[in-house]
Amino acid sequence: MQSIDPLTMELMDRKNNMKAFERGVKAMMDVGIKVKVDLIIGLPGDTPESVRRGMKYLSDTGLYSSMQVFNLAILPGTAFRQEATMHKLDYQSRPPYYVIKTPTIDLSTMYQLMEEAEEIFDTEFDAVPPPVEEGVRKEDILDLKSHISNLEFQMTFDFDAASLPSLPPATERCGAFELILRAADFRKHRDTACGLIRQLLDDNPHSTLRIVLEPTGNPKHLTMSVVQAIRGACLKEPSYLDRFYSMQLGRPKGAKHIVVRLPWIERDRAGLDWVDDLAQFASLVWTGDGVPDEETLDDELEAHEFVMA
Repeated sequence: MQSIDPLTMELMDRKNNMKAFERGVKAMMDVGIKVKVDLIIGLPGDTPESVRRGMKYLSDTGLYSSMQVFNLAILPGTAFRQEATMHKLDYQSRPPYYVIKTPTIDLSTMYQLMEEAEEIFDTEFDAVPPPVEEGVRKEDILDLKSHISNLEFQMTFDFDAASLPSLPPATERCGAFELILRAADFRKHRDTACGLIRQLLDDNPHSTLRIVLEPTGNPKHLTMSVVQAIRGACLKEPSYLDRFYSMQLGRPKGAKHIVVRLPWIERDRAGLDWVDDLAQFASLVWTGDGVPDEETLDDELEAHEFVMA
């Protein structure tokens, strides 16, 4: 569908017949065909009001099985690339070539519209996949030679232990690495944690890295400043994937994924304000006993929260 605005449809040479659209979608859904509908933010001619009308139209009619909202990309070789100057479209000079400003919608409004879309359709578009409890096993994805059979995908550093292990040599590390960090008070170990991350990425800047933070004391000792410092260490030298996702709306995405893992009983102690703050940079995984039933969880958990038995 992309847009319901008549001017926008004319400018993008896609004159949708909305009655025909409705008949077609209903006919497919009636016989069990799943229909995915796209709505684009940043098309020439669209205004914040017309984008909101499109979202309301779909929400009110329910004419979709699944829904995707994304911002316009001015791809090389397309008519939009040739006509970008005429339509006064500002866009990224490198992939993914997202529009960052139109005559009627600026970048901050695009972010706002995406947030409204996620609220209306009760979803998180292009969400980070749910974290897994165990590290990916090397035998599942690599045909390893015997001389590299002992490569590690996962290492744990307990900062409150008497001593810390050493990272394996760079030549013996894999491209996908999970680093589990534990501490009663991460504020005391922020620099050490950031140093480990920088060492991993200095040796292999293209590593896909999951940082799992496990507070063993008061969860509030894992502060926003600590998580921001860890994210800063992850993105000191951004990889291609980090750059690609840099303009994705919603929570940060990329080749580095920060996870905070805690027992469910700590959720009330931490407080929802703490949960919401950390969710700007991390996924939260709740474990252990006392987890409510599935129906209660559906109402209680946010999109950035996950539960593992």
